[in-house]
Formats: sequence, C-alpha cells, structure tokens
Amino acid sequence: MEAFQINIFVSFTTSRLFPLNPVFQPPLPAQCWVLKAIETDSTSVIYYATCCLSAVFFARVHGLSDRILRDGAIFYCKALRCLNENLQDLNLCRDPVNVAASFLLGMYEVSVFDEYNGWIRHAGGVGRLIEMHGANYFRQKLARGYLIVSRILIISEALILRRACFLDRESWRTIPWMDDPRSKTSLDAIIELMACIPRLREESDLLQSMQTHVLAVSAHEFRQRLINFMAELFLWRWRYEQSHPGMAFEVSSEATGRNKDSPLRTTFYPTVFFFKDFDTGREPLLYNTALLMIFALAATWQLADPATQAMAKLPQQEHPLQCTNPLSLPHAGLRIEEILHENCRSFEFFLQGPHAAAGAMVLLLPLRFT
Repeated sequence: MEAFQINIFVSFTTSRLFPLNPVFQPPLPAQCWVLKAIETDSTSVIYYATCCLSAVFFARVHGLSDRILRDGAIFYCKALRCLNENLQDLNLCRDPVNVAASFLLGMYEVSVFDEYNGWIRHAGGVGRLIEMHGANYFRQKLARGYLIVSRILIISEALILRRACFLDRESWRTIPWMDDPRSKTSLDAIIELMACIPRLREESDLLQSMQTHVLAVSAHEFRQRLINFMAELFLWRWRYEQSHPGMAFEVSSEATGRNKDSPLRTTFYPTVFFFKDFDTGREPLLYNTALLMIFALAATWQLADPATQAMAKLPQQEHPLQCTNPLSLPHAGLRIEEILHENCRSFEFFLQGPHAAAGAMVLLLPLRFT
C-alpha cells in the first residue's frame, strides 16, 4: 500500500470515528488522539494498529476491493507482533501506547471477525492491561487520555458479564486526576457512576442465590443502595441541565431526511431529539442508559416507584427551576418508559452527518440496554 493511500485512509478514518478531541485539552493542540499517539509512538505499534483499522473502515465505507482488506490484515498481523514484543520488553511494556493500540485493535476485530462475543474478550484484555499498570501510572497526561478513551469499553464488558469493574474503586476515580483535578468533566462524572453498576448487578445476582433468612436483611439494604444510587444519577442530571441550557431540541422525523426513500424506513416517532453537538448529546444518552439499568434492578427487587423514593433523598435546592429543552428531568413518578422513549428518540441524531460512524460506536452500549 502506497504511503499517500495510507495517509488518506488514516485521515478519513480518524475524522469519522474520532471526530472530536475531548481527551487532550490545551496546551496540547486540538488534534485527534490517534494522530497524537502516532507522533509519540517510537515502536510503530500504534502506526500498524491505526493502519489496519483505517484500511478496513475506508474499504467498507466506500465498497472497495478485497486487496485493501488484505493490506489491512497484514497491518493487523504486524501490530499484534509488535504489541506482543512490547509487552515482553521490560522497557516498553509500560509504554502507554500499548493501551491505545489494544483499543484500536479491538475496533478492528469488531469490524472484521464474525465472532459475536470476541470484543468482550478483547475488552477484558484492555482492562487487565490498564489495571496492571495501576491508577498512579495514569497521572501522566498522555496515559490518562488512553484510560479515558478505554473506560466505556471496559465498563461494557463488566456490565455484560455482570462482574464488578475495577474502575469503581476510589483510587481509579481520583488518582489519575490528582495533578489536574479541574480537568474532570461532567462526562467523567457520569462514566464514574456507570462504573459502579456492574458491581450492583453482580451483588444482585449473589443476593438472589442466598438463603431466605439471610436474604431478608440484605435485600432491604440493597434496595436502599439502589434508591441512593438513583438519587446520585438524578443529581448528575440536574447539574448537567444547569450547565447545558437548551442542549436539545425537537426535529420532525421527516425533516431528518436519512434514507427517506428507502422502502424499509419506518417512522416510529413524529419528532426526534437533536443536540447542540455530538458530545453534548452523548452524556444524556449515557445517563439514560445507566438509569435504565437501575430501573431494571429495581424491578428485579420489586421496588415500588423507585424514582419517587430517590427524589425524596435529594434536597429541594438541588432541583432546577425549569427545564430548558424537551428532555425529561428527574421527577416523582418517573417511569422507565419515559427514559426508553427518550433514548429511542435520540438515536437518530447520532447516525447523522460526518459523525455517523462515531455515533454508531456510541450507540453500542445504549442499544443493548434500551
């Protein structure tokens, strides 16, 4: 494959799959984290991983020949060999680019291999690699960026396996940001809340397998934890509303224009929700997905009207005076159906325009739990 072709493929793929730069803030230049990783990688593992993903993505989007896919497979083999050598080298095994390369190789495997659950195994490998380094390692800015990029993948694996995730520990919530606490964002806050849900799902399963006389006391405590956690989610949502007024608006489903001539297109809602920008819409989507999982656990434990009980836990002064957009705010009597419909009416936005490929990635977790 010629160098100019590689440049075209990489440029196209990074602009479509990683269109924004939420990880690396000034004084670093506004640049896709993948391109930044290539600049700092002295081992070529990121270069090979980026090339294999870019080749398959460009070829699939444009319906190009199998030759490009074969070239991508060659880069994939080179990336695997290089990553394996790095991990066995005492000087290179702790290089943060190994984490980034593992993330990109996982995306390639999702795109190419037919094994439905293969990405779960790969996500577990990325998680183990990050956990092995320890939270203190990710205090350095570049490494912290790769941790931030990988968190949703790691949490998704833990959610599906219903197994506690190391990212919910206090050390992983604080130490990587110790030198720059102001860099933490509302996105970090909602992802940290989501990291707690796998443990709740695991404990729910364990409690249900306990003897009846032990379960009675433990079940009451667990129900209270669910209510308290829902209250934390509500608090996040109110604060997000206050910091992002007017973040969403309604658009006619017909006006979106996507595949309007397709005989398979069905309009389920007369209007859908669009957002100011990609990142602004992503965070309420994650909040809704987390809330849906807590509603599901509450139903398992026969919690009556959990939203009203959660609202009672919160001080009145935390309630925003009014909603500035058509999305639902937490309220007494909130039902799971409201959240389900809100998520479904948001999906269209993420599949529009130049961020459609990145949006499809963002939807993988919400679609599984909606």
